[in-house]
Amino acid sequence: MLDSINIFEVSLTETLDYEYSHASSKLVTTDRTDAMERAQSLYNELDMASYVDSYTIEVRGGVLGEGGFDTLLYVQKVYIFDESANRTTGATREELEAEVDNIMESIARDASQRRQVVNGFGEIDVATAM
Repeated sequence: MLDSINIFEVSLTETLDYEYSHASSKLVTTDRTDAMERAQSLYNELDMASYVDSYTIEVRGGVLGEGGFDTLLYVQKVYIFDESANRTTGATREELEAEVDNIMESIARDASQRRQVVNGFGEIDVATAM
């Protein structure tokens, strides 16, 4: 499945919890390396607006000619965490980081289930080998 992915989208979502969410596409390309580099550079370009609770940077893949980018390849969630006001979700910083870790583990698990190991050995029929 991952071998058939040949188009990638990098998106940025700004979220004000319980009120507002805005997603914008930052890059659509057929080069996976360019998509991952753009996702990494987006973090450095964030303006960390005071009204935003979190930013989510995603790289999704799809098959050119088919609709949508349905395979999540990378996600980075950046919380603007105010210790004094705790204006995010009432969660601690550790709980927020654990949530992101769980998302990344889920992506890795899904990707590993789709991979197929191909080696140079075929099936050996024991009866004909002897």
